[in-house]
Amino acid sequence: MPDDPTRRQMRPREPVPVTPAYGAVTFGHVALEGGVLCDECRACAKRTALTKQECPAIRIGNGKFVLHATFKCSKCGADKPRLYQATKDEAAMFLAGDRLGRQIGP
Repeated sequence: MPDDPTRRQMRPREPVPVTPAYGAVTFGHVALEGGVLCDECRACAKRTALTKQECPAIRIGNGKFVLHATFKCSKCGADKPRLYQATKDEAAMFLAGDRLGRQIGP
């Protein structure tokens, strides 16, 4: 389009990251915001912290939703654990027995 003196020059639009709905957290969000996914079994209360080494899905750019993945307890075999997004420091406190406030999903 040729330069038109009646048109204003505008800056190009910058992409804004989408804010997910409640529980709609992707593995990419987990990687960007701390890189640790904590889970607690609802049946036996076993707690584990998954980092990038234990869970290869936690990587930048992975758009798969955390709630769509299947997690299984290694102690009792139950599925559907409570999932939390955490930093490394919060994960250490979580494994020691503290509660986390950012639960993913119901």
